Amino acid sequence: MGWRPTAWPYANIGLYEPFITFILVAALLLVVRFDRRKQSLWYVLALSFLLAWGTATRPTMVLAWLPILMYLYFALRRRIGPLTRQWRQYLLTAGAVVLGMAPWLILSLWYNDLRSGSLLNPGYSPDNYNPNASPLHLAQALCGFTLSTGRGFFFYSPIALLMFWGIKPLWQRWRAESLLIWALVILLGGFFCFRPGWHDTWPWGPRYLLALTPLLMVAAGFALQRLWSQSTARKLIIALIALSILVQMLAIAVPYGTYLHYVEDVTGTWQTAIWYPRYFPILGQIHTLRRVRFDYIAAQALPGDIVTEEVKHNLRHSLDFWFIYAYRLGVPARLWAPLLLILITVTGIAAWRLGRVIRLGRQA
Repeated sequence: MGWRPTAWPYANIGLYEPFITFILVAALLLVVRFDRRKQSLWYVLALSFLLAWGTATRPTMVLAWLPILMYLYFALRRRIGPLTRQWRQYLLTAGAVVLGMAPWLILSLWYNDLRSGSLLNPGYSPDNYNPNASPLHLAQALCGFTLSTGRGFFFYSPIALLMFWGIKPLWQRWRAESLLIWALVILLGGFFCFRPGWHDTWPWGPRYLLALTPLLMVAAGFALQRLWSQSTARKLIIALIALSILVQMLAIAVPYGTYLHYVEDVTGTWQTAIWYPRYFPILGQIHTLRRVRFDYIAAQALPGDIVTEEVKHNLRHSLDFWFIYAYRLGVPARLWAPLLLILITVTGIAAWRLGRVIRLGRQA
Protein backbone atom coordinates (compact mmCIF):
# COMPACT_ATOMS: atom_id res chain seq x y z
CA MET A 1 0.00 0.00 0.00
CA GLY A 2 2.87 2.36 0.72
CA TRP A 3 4.66 2.26 -2.61
CA ARG A 4 2.16 1.23 -5.26
CA PRO A 5 0.00 4.38 -4.94
CA THR A 6 3.19 6.44 -5.17
CA ALA A 7 3.75 5.07 -8.68
CA TRP A 8 0.38 6.26 -9.99
CA PRO A 9 1.21 9.86 -10.98
CA TYR A 10 4.39 8.78 -12.78
CA ALA A 11 2.85 5.83 -14.59
CA ASN A 12 0.08 8.17 -15.72
CA ILE A 13 2.45 10.33 -17.76
CA GLY A 14 4.62 7.64 -19.28
CA LEU A 15 7.75 7.91 -17.11
CA TYR A 16 9.75 4.78 -16.38
CA GLU A 17 10.14 5.10 -12.60
CA PRO A 18 7.44 2.46 -11.90
CA PHE A 19 9.28 0.04 -14.20
CA ILE A 20 12.61 0.65 -12.43
CA THR A 21 10.82 0.11 -9.13
CA PHE A 22 9.51 -3.23 -10.37
CA ILE A 23 13.01 -4.23 -11.54
CA LEU A 24 14.58 -3.46 -8.17
CA VAL A 25 11.89 -5.24 -6.15
CA ALA A 26 11.95 -8.30 -8.44
CA ALA A 27 15.76 -8.47 -8.23
CA LEU A 28 15.64 -8.31 -4.43
CA LEU A 29 13.04 -11.07 -4.26
CA LEU A 30 14.95 -13.29 -6.69
CA VAL A 31 18.28 -13.05 -4.89
CA VAL A 32 16.66 -13.69 -1.48
CA ARG A 33 14.70 -16.61 -2.90
CA PHE A 34 17.92 -18.02 -4.35
CA ASP A 35 19.47 -17.86 -0.89
CA ARG A 36 16.57 -19.23 1.13
CA ARG A 37 14.76 -21.73 -1.03
CA LYS A 38 17.07 -23.52 -3.40
CA GLN A 39 20.10 -22.47 -5.35
CA SER A 40 18.55 -22.76 -8.78
CA LEU A 41 20.51 -21.05 -11.54
CA TRP A 42 17.20 -20.00 -13.08
CA TYR A 43 16.88 -17.45 -10.28
CA VAL A 44 20.34 -16.07 -11.09
CA LEU A 45 19.57 -15.96 -14.81
CA ALA A 46 16.32 -14.07 -14.23
CA LEU A 47 18.01 -11.78 -11.70
CA SER A 48 20.80 -10.84 -14.12
CA PHE A 49 18.40 -10.39 -17.03
CA LEU A 50 16.18 -8.02 -15.02
CA LEU A 51 19.08 -5.99 -13.62
CA ALA A 52 20.58 -5.62 -17.10
CA TRP A 53 17.19 -4.58 -18.45
CA GLY A 54 16.91 -1.95 -15.73
CA THR A 55 20.45 -0.73 -16.38
CA ALA A 56 19.72 -0.43 -20.10
CA THR A 57 16.67 1.66 -19.19
CA ARG A 58 18.41 3.82 -16.61
CA PRO A 59 22.23 3.61 -16.40
CA THR A 60 22.25 4.55 -12.71
CA MET A 61 20.88 1.08 -11.98
CA VAL A 62 24.46 -0.14 -12.43
CA LEU A 63 24.92 0.94 -8.80
CA ALA A 64 22.54 -1.83 -7.72
CA TRP A 65 24.75 -4.56 -9.18
CA LEU A 66 27.49 -4.40 -6.54
CA PRO A 67 25.42 -4.98 -3.36
CA ILE A 68 23.20 -7.59 -5.06
CA LEU A 69 26.15 -9.57 -6.44
CA MET A 70 27.90 -9.37 -3.06
CA TYR A 71 24.77 -10.77 -1.41
CA LEU A 72 24.73 -13.51 -4.05
CA TYR A 73 28.37 -14.38 -3.33
CA PHE A 74 27.89 -14.60 0.43
CA ALA A 75 24.70 -16.62 -0.08
CA LEU A 76 26.74 -19.16 -2.03
CA ARG A 77 29.53 -19.11 0.52
CA ARG A 78 27.10 -19.66 3.38
CA ARG A 79 25.31 -22.55 1.68
CA ILE A 80 28.01 -24.50 -0.18
CA GLY A 81 31.33 -23.33 1.25
CA PRO A 82 34.28 -21.23 0.03
CA LEU A 83 35.25 -20.66 -3.59
CA THR A 84 38.36 -22.85 -3.38
CA ARG A 85 36.28 -25.95 -2.60
CA GLN A 86 33.19 -25.39 -4.77
CA TRP A 87 34.66 -23.44 -7.67
CA ARG A 88 32.51 -25.23 -10.25
CA GLN A 89 29.29 -24.02 -8.61
CA TYR A 90 30.67 -20.49 -8.42
CA LEU A 91 31.69 -20.69 -12.08
CA LEU A 92 28.23 -21.88 -13.11
CA THR A 93 26.64 -19.04 -11.14
CA ALA A 94 28.95 -16.48 -12.77
CA GLY A 95 28.08 -17.96 -16.16
CA ALA A 96 24.36 -17.54 -15.43
CA VAL A 97 24.98 -13.88 -14.50
CA VAL A 98 26.86 -13.23 -17.77
CA LEU A 99 24.30 -15.12 -19.86
CA GLY A 100 21.40 -13.19 -18.34
CA MET A 101 22.95 -9.78 -18.92
CA ALA A 102 24.36 -10.56 -22.41
CA PRO A 103 21.26 -9.64 -24.49
CA TRP A 104 20.91 -6.23 -22.87
CA LEU A 105 24.66 -5.56 -22.91
CA ILE A 106 24.83 -6.26 -26.65
CA LEU A 107 21.73 -4.18 -27.30
CA SER A 108 23.07 -1.26 -25.22
CA LEU A 109 26.45 -1.27 -26.97
CA TRP A 110 24.77 -1.35 -30.38
CA TYR A 111 22.43 1.48 -29.40
CA ASN A 112 25.33 3.55 -28.02
CA ASP A 113 27.17 3.19 -31.31
CA LEU A 114 24.05 4.10 -33.24
CA ARG A 115 23.32 7.14 -31.10
CA SER A 116 26.77 8.58 -30.33
CA GLY A 117 29.19 6.76 -32.63
CA SER A 118 30.93 5.06 -29.71
CA LEU A 119 30.16 1.73 -28.07
CA LEU A 120 30.91 3.12 -24.59
CA ASN A 121 29.24 6.54 -24.91
CA PRO A 122 25.53 6.37 -24.02
CA GLY A 123 25.02 9.92 -25.25
CA TYR A 124 24.03 11.50 -21.95
CA SER A 125 25.29 14.89 -20.91
CA PRO A 126 28.51 14.68 -18.85
CA ASP A 127 26.86 16.96 -16.29
CA ASN A 128 24.70 14.00 -15.21
CA TYR A 129 27.83 12.15 -14.07
CA ASN A 130 29.92 14.95 -12.55
CA PRO A 131 29.09 14.82 -8.83
CA ASN A 132 28.86 17.93 -6.71
CA ALA A 133 30.41 16.91 -3.39
CA SER A 134 30.28 20.28 -1.65
CA PRO A 135 28.80 20.02 1.88
CA LEU A 136 26.27 22.77 1.14
CA HIS A 137 24.99 21.00 -1.98
CA LEU A 138 24.69 17.66 -0.19
CA ALA A 139 22.88 19.25 2.75
CA GLN A 140 20.44 20.99 0.39
CA ALA A 141 19.81 17.82 -1.59
CA LEU A 142 19.30 15.68 1.50
CA CYS A 143 16.96 18.23 3.05
CA GLY A 144 15.19 18.69 -0.27
CA PHE A 145 14.60 14.97 -0.79
CA THR A 146 13.28 14.43 2.73
CA LEU A 147 11.65 17.59 4.08
CA SER A 148 11.07 20.18 1.33
CA THR A 149 7.47 20.93 0.32
CA GLY A 150 7.99 19.97 -3.31
CA ARG A 151 10.42 17.04 -3.00
CA GLY A 152 10.09 15.80 0.58
CA PHE A 153 9.80 12.02 0.55
CA PHE A 154 7.79 11.86 3.77
CA PHE A 155 5.28 14.47 2.60
CA TYR A 156 4.41 12.33 -0.42
CA SER A 157 4.58 8.94 1.31
CA PRO A 158 3.64 9.56 4.97
CA ILE A 159 3.32 5.83 5.71
CA ALA A 160 7.08 5.53 5.16
CA LEU A 161 7.61 7.33 8.50
CA LEU A 162 7.01 3.94 10.11
CA MET A 163 10.38 2.78 8.80
CA PHE A 164 12.11 4.47 11.74
CA TRP A 165 10.34 2.08 14.14
CA GLY A 166 11.20 -0.91 11.95
CA ILE A 167 14.95 -0.46 11.43
CA LYS A 168 15.94 -2.28 14.63
CA PRO A 169 13.62 -5.32 14.29
CA LEU A 170 14.57 -5.64 10.60
CA TRP A 171 18.25 -5.76 11.58
CA GLN A 172 17.62 -8.25 14.38
CA ARG A 173 15.72 -10.69 12.19
CA TRP A 174 17.21 -10.26 8.68
CA ARG A 175 20.74 -8.92 9.01
CA ALA A 176 22.02 -9.84 5.56
CA GLU A 177 18.86 -8.57 3.87
CA SER A 178 18.97 -5.41 5.99
CA LEU A 179 22.53 -4.70 4.82
CA LEU A 180 21.47 -5.26 1.22
CA ILE A 181 18.48 -2.95 1.51
CA TRP A 182 20.39 -0.10 3.14
CA ALA A 183 23.30 -0.49 0.71
CA LEU A 184 20.85 -0.04 -2.20
CA VAL A 185 19.20 2.94 -0.51
CA ILE A 186 22.53 4.66 0.20
CA LEU A 187 24.06 4.01 -3.22
CA LEU A 188 21.05 4.92 -5.35
CA GLY A 189 19.80 7.70 -3.10
CA GLY A 190 23.32 9.08 -2.65
CA PHE A 191 23.83 9.29 -6.43
CA PHE A 192 20.92 11.69 -6.77
CA CYS A 193 22.06 13.72 -3.78
CA PHE A 194 25.45 14.20 -5.46
CA ARG A 195 23.81 14.97 -8.80
CA PRO A 196 24.08 18.70 -9.65
CA GLY A 197 20.55 18.90 -11.04
CA TRP A 198 18.71 17.03 -8.30
CA HIS A 199 16.00 19.73 -8.37
CA ASP A 200 15.61 20.01 -12.15
CA THR A 201 12.39 18.06 -12.69
CA TRP A 202 8.96 19.35 -11.74
CA PRO A 203 8.31 18.89 -8.02
CA TRP A 204 5.72 16.33 -7.08
CA GLY A 205 7.73 14.31 -4.61
CA PRO A 206 11.20 12.84 -5.20
CA ARG A 207 10.49 11.06 -8.50
CA TYR A 208 14.01 9.67 -8.81
CA LEU A 209 13.72 8.01 -5.38
CA LEU A 210 10.50 6.17 -6.20
CA ALA A 211 12.36 2.87 -6.67
CA LEU A 212 13.63 3.07 -3.09
CA THR A 213 10.15 3.33 -1.58
CA PRO A 214 9.37 -0.43 -1.43
CA LEU A 215 12.79 -1.06 0.11
CA LEU A 216 12.04 1.38 2.91
CA MET A 217 8.60 -0.15 3.31
CA VAL A 218 10.23 -3.45 4.34
CA ALA A 219 11.29 -1.72 7.55
CA ALA A 220 7.85 -0.13 7.80
CA GLY A 221 6.33 -3.63 7.64
CA PHE A 222 8.33 -4.68 10.69
CA ALA A 223 7.09 -1.56 12.45
CA LEU A 224 3.50 -2.51 11.63
CA GLN A 225 4.04 -5.93 13.16
CA ARG A 226 5.61 -4.39 16.23
CA LEU A 227 3.14 -1.54 16.86
CA TRP A 228 -0.23 -2.82 15.63
CA SER A 229 -1.17 -4.34 18.99
CA GLN A 230 -0.94 -0.93 20.69
CA SER A 231 -4.19 1.00 20.50
CA THR A 232 -2.67 4.49 20.12
CA ALA A 233 -0.07 3.31 17.61
CA ARG A 234 -2.73 1.49 15.59
CA LYS A 235 -4.77 4.69 15.25
CA LEU A 236 -1.67 6.57 14.14
CA ILE A 237 -0.87 3.88 11.57
CA ILE A 238 -4.41 4.01 10.16
CA ALA A 239 -4.14 7.79 9.94
CA LEU A 240 -0.81 7.55 8.07
CA ILE A 241 -2.25 5.00 5.63
CA ALA A 242 -5.29 7.19 4.97
CA LEU A 243 -3.10 10.27 4.53
CA SER A 244 -0.80 8.42 2.12
CA ILE A 245 -3.74 7.32 -0.02
CA LEU A 246 -5.20 10.84 0.05
CA VAL A 247 -1.93 12.39 -1.13
CA GLN A 248 -1.68 9.97 -4.06
CA MET A 249 -5.33 10.42 -4.98
CA LEU A 250 -4.67 14.15 -5.14
CA ALA A 251 -1.76 13.43 -7.46
CA ILE A 252 -3.94 11.66 -10.01
CA ALA A 253 -7.19 13.58 -9.53
CA VAL A 254 -6.05 16.45 -11.75
CA PRO A 255 -2.80 16.90 -13.72
CA TYR A 256 -0.30 18.24 -11.16
CA GLY A 257 1.39 20.26 -13.88
CA THR A 258 -1.64 22.55 -13.94
CA TYR A 259 -0.79 24.05 -10.58
CA LEU A 260 2.94 24.20 -11.35
CA HIS A 261 2.17 26.20 -14.51
CA TYR A 262 0.30 28.59 -12.24
CA VAL A 263 3.27 28.82 -9.83
CA GLU A 264 5.62 29.51 -12.74
CA ASP A 265 3.35 32.27 -14.05
CA VAL A 266 3.22 33.91 -10.61
CA THR A 267 6.83 33.55 -9.45
CA GLY A 268 8.75 33.17 -12.72
CA THR A 269 9.89 29.63 -11.86
CA TRP A 270 8.21 26.45 -10.68
CA GLN A 271 11.20 25.75 -8.38
CA THR A 272 9.62 27.98 -5.75
CA ALA A 273 7.29 25.03 -5.13
CA ILE A 274 10.24 23.02 -3.84
CA TRP A 275 11.10 25.21 -0.86
CA TYR A 276 8.27 27.63 -0.11
CA PRO A 277 5.30 26.26 1.90
CA ARG A 278 3.17 28.96 0.31
CA TYR A 279 3.38 27.03 -2.98
CA PHE A 280 3.04 23.54 -1.47
CA PRO A 281 2.01 21.36 -4.47
CA ILE A 282 -0.32 19.17 -2.39
CA LEU A 283 -2.34 22.21 -1.32
CA GLY A 284 -2.08 23.43 -4.90
CA GLN A 285 -3.82 20.26 -6.08
CA ILE A 286 -6.70 21.01 -3.73
CA HIS A 287 -6.81 24.54 -5.15
CA THR A 288 -6.93 23.09 -8.68
CA LEU A 289 -9.65 20.60 -7.75
CA ARG A 290 -11.88 23.48 -6.75
CA ARG A 291 -11.78 24.65 -10.36
CA VAL A 292 -12.46 21.40 -12.21
CA ARG A 293 -14.80 21.60 -15.19
CA PHE A 294 -17.33 19.17 -16.61
CA ASP A 295 -18.69 21.17 -19.53
CA TYR A 296 -18.55 19.82 -23.09
CA ILE A 297 -15.76 20.91 -25.39
CA ALA A 298 -17.09 21.78 -28.83
CA ALA A 299 -16.12 19.19 -31.42
CA GLN A 300 -15.21 21.90 -33.90
CA ALA A 301 -12.44 22.97 -31.52
CA LEU A 302 -10.52 19.85 -32.55
CA PRO A 303 -9.07 20.40 -36.07
CA GLY A 304 -8.48 16.86 -37.25
CA ASP A 305 -6.05 15.01 -34.99
CA ILE A 306 -4.47 18.19 -33.61
CA VAL A 307 -5.49 19.38 -30.16
CA THR A 308 -5.27 23.15 -29.89
CA GLU A 309 -3.62 24.90 -26.96
CA GLU A 310 -7.02 26.23 -25.94
CA VAL A 311 -8.43 22.72 -25.70
CA LYS A 312 -5.33 21.50 -23.83
CA HIS A 313 -5.72 24.31 -21.32
CA ASN A 314 -9.40 23.45 -20.93
CA LEU A 315 -8.68 19.77 -20.39
CA ARG A 316 -6.10 20.54 -17.71
CA HIS A 317 -9.01 21.54 -15.52
CA SER A 318 -10.74 18.16 -15.87
CA LEU A 319 -10.54 15.35 -13.40
CA ASP A 320 -7.61 13.35 -14.77
CA PHE A 321 -9.53 10.20 -15.71
CA TRP A 322 -9.94 8.96 -19.27
CA PHE A 323 -13.73 8.62 -19.08
CA ILE A 324 -14.05 12.25 -17.93
CA TYR A 325 -12.05 13.38 -20.96
CA ALA A 326 -14.20 11.16 -23.20
CA TYR A 327 -17.35 12.68 -21.71
CA ARG A 328 -16.12 16.25 -22.11
CA LEU A 329 -15.04 15.66 -25.71
CA GLY A 330 -18.49 14.32 -26.54
CA VAL A 331 -17.54 10.67 -27.11
CA PRO A 332 -20.81 8.65 -26.99
CA ALA A 333 -21.26 6.89 -23.65
CA ARG A 334 -22.00 3.57 -25.37
CA LEU A 335 -18.36 3.51 -26.52
CA TRP A 336 -16.69 4.01 -23.14
CA ALA A 337 -19.24 3.21 -20.41
CA PRO A 338 -19.12 -0.63 -20.90
CA LEU A 339 -15.33 -0.61 -20.61
CA LEU A 340 -15.56 1.50 -17.45
CA LEU A 341 -18.10 -0.94 -15.99
CA ILE A 342 -15.82 -3.91 -16.75
CA LEU A 343 -12.83 -2.22 -15.10
CA ILE A 344 -14.83 -1.33 -11.98
CA THR A 345 -16.17 -4.90 -11.74
CA VAL A 346 -12.72 -6.46 -12.12
CA THR A 347 -11.30 -4.07 -9.51
CA GLY A 348 -14.10 -4.90 -7.09
CA ILE A 349 -13.55 -8.66 -7.51
CA ALA A 350 -9.79 -8.25 -7.00
CA ALA A 351 -10.38 -6.20 -3.82
CA TRP A 352 -12.82 -8.82 -2.50
CA ARG A 353 -10.40 -11.67 -3.16
CA LEU A 354 -7.55 -9.75 -1.52
CA GLY A 355 -9.67 -9.14 1.56
CA ARG A 356 -10.58 -12.82 1.67
CA VAL A 357 -6.92 -13.86 1.48
CA ILE A 358 -6.06 -11.47 4.34
CA ARG A 359 -8.89 -12.83 6.51
CA LEU A 360 -7.86 -16.43 5.85
CA GLY A 361 -4.26 -15.54 6.70
CA ARG A 362 -5.32 -14.07 10.04
CA GLN A 363 -7.39 -17.16 10.87
CA ALA A 364 -4.42 -19.39 10.08
